[in-house]
Amino acid sequence: MTLEKRLLIISEIAFEHSNMGCDDGYWIIGMLCDLTLSEDKLNQEIEEIKQNYPSLAKYFNKYMNYANFFELKGQIIESITGLTEGNDEVVITTNIGKYRLYHLQDCCEEVLINKVIGNVSDLVGEVIFAEEDAGANDPDWFNEKFYDSHTWTKYVLKTDNASLEFWFLGTSNGYYGESVIFVKI
Repeated sequence: MTLEKRLLIISEIAFEHSNMGCDDGYWIIGMLCDLTLSEDKLNQEIEEIKQNYPSLAKYFNKYMNYANFFELKGQIIESITGLTEGNDEVVITTNIGKYRLYHLQDCCEEVLINKVIGNVSDLVGEVIFAEEDAGANDPDWFNEKFYDSHTWTKYVLKTDNASLEFWFLGTSNGYYGESVIFVKI
């Protein structure tokens, strides 16, 4: 994140919170001022804030490239790459732009594509009319046991002629995040 973006977020938090008479956003200012944080660590901290404090997510969404999976509705798929089991990221290119789904690695967690249902080539050149981004329960087709933490994230893209479903599985000891990020690149 550029220094300019950090300063924009800091000024917005400071302005809003000084007018509201509350101080629950000031710890974020401290984090953003810490220039010793690596870009990866800062992004990990931001993801944790967005996940654990949804009311504070607005400060980051405004100045970052985070996108909403539902933005794909109405766009035409040009290509989808990386959509194979065991891969850790997917890139979707449309007539509007390019998007990336991935996990921001912290330490000891793993988030990989576990299942793909459908054929990518059936979506190329088609308009997306429905999409789904859902946390999911353990699917019926998955029979392994987990003794530590795990998170399923399911994505679905539908056109008039085809449907594509893909599942990310995140596993960790429970201390690390297992979420998938969707950004415009």
